[in-house]
Amino acid sequence: AMATLASCHATARPRVLALARRFSRAAPRRGVLSRRVAATTPEDGETPRKEGTLSALDAILGKQTEEDTDTAPRTPSDMIEDYLTIDETGDHDTSKATAAPVSTSVDGDDQPPIGWQPWFSPQSPVYEVPCSAPSAAYLLALAHLLVFFTDYYAYKAGVGNGGDLFLKLALVDDALITGNQWLRPWSACVTDYGFVEFLVATTALVTIGAEIEALLGTAMFVVIYVCTSAVGVLSVCAFDANTNLSVGGSDAIFGVFGAVAAYSAINAEPEWNPNGVAYRALQMLAFGTGLAWIAGLPTLGNEHVVSNMGHSVSFSVGVAMAYFGGAPLFVSRPDGDEETERKTTETAARVASLRPHPGGKGGKEIELKPKSNSTQTKLRLTDVLADKPDKTYVGLGVASAVLALESVLVLVKRIAMETQ
Repeated sequence: AMATLASCHATARPRVLALARRFSRAAPRRGVLSRRVAATTPEDGETPRKEGTLSALDAILGKQTEEDTDTAPRTPSDMIEDYLTIDETGDHDTSKATAAPVSTSVDGDDQPPIGWQPWFSPQSPVYEVPCSAPSAAYLLALAHLLVFFTDYYAYKAGVGNGGDLFLKLALVDDALITGNQWLRPWSACVTDYGFVEFLVATTALVTIGAEIEALLGTAMFVVIYVCTSAVGVLSVCAFDANTNLSVGGSDAIFGVFGAVAAYSAINAEPEWNPNGVAYRALQMLAFGTGLAWIAGLPTLGNEHVVSNMGHSVSFSVGVAMAYFGGAPLFVSRPDGDEETERKTTETAARVASLRPHPGGKGGKEIELKPKSNSTQTKLRLTDVLADKPDKTYVGLGVASAVLALESVLVLVKRIAMETQ
């Protein structure tokens, strides 16, 4: 009997404790909770939903108030049923333990979207994160490629100096301040300076950039990419007196890096997808270090055509855009109906009652087996801001602010030139 108890205890204890830690972890620590609560508050006339039992992850991610769903929601109790095989017959022979019913998904929702590449970060084993097939990142990389090699082949053919198209797109102070070329800060997002910077920025776009687009959505990704690039080159124009030429390709990369960092923070992603966050962070660290090293090298005399000032400003603006509504704000599942609450409570009590106790008292001895991860159905996440105007407001607001800052910069620069 003691041998059986020891074997059962050694097998069951790690997994039960791991699940217990998830269920008992502290409540959310972020100020974003107020936005999530506001977004999930029932509208006027709706019947308030009864509070249910949530796991720690669901407490962090909040609750979904949509009552109409295509499939029945899965609860933390369902996850317990999937992970544990419980032998209640009193026969402790592990070879006779029967497997619990396997929950599988027959639709294609659990499959990665078209364009989801194998070098992307691992996805969460618990939650199904809504994402879109990336396309804009690849098109922007193609634009970088066309600009760079158009100038290169024009130079080889003897019909240009190797930078004609580049000088029409990059932010040149004279073109903006005295030439009234107001689109220069915006077109600079597809320009690169030198082959190494072009290679690093374009590779970042088609790898981590495409993944960020899949997470944030195509429209918001493009807005963040262009706006953060414009802010970055304008900051260099305004505060770096030694630099009269700026490119925005690397600034835009830092902008989307900041946005996905805020996305992970406001959705507590390290809690439910630590491997994905770590892998993504390593990619951003590698590309960011390379671009920062390039920016630290003087290019034209004392000028920094690729500037770490622009990188820092773009990263900060990307964080702000994502935090104030540009990034998805997830809730995990519908909650509050009596059947879901009853099932969750009963399963938690069942697991607690079956846990072995010292001396064989107070509960049955059980044999626990992990089920294959490939057969588990994940809990679905829903963006509560998907049908709200927050993303539109963020895009239009930041674009308008950048235009206003550009106008102020041109006005101040012209006044300074006239007074000299």
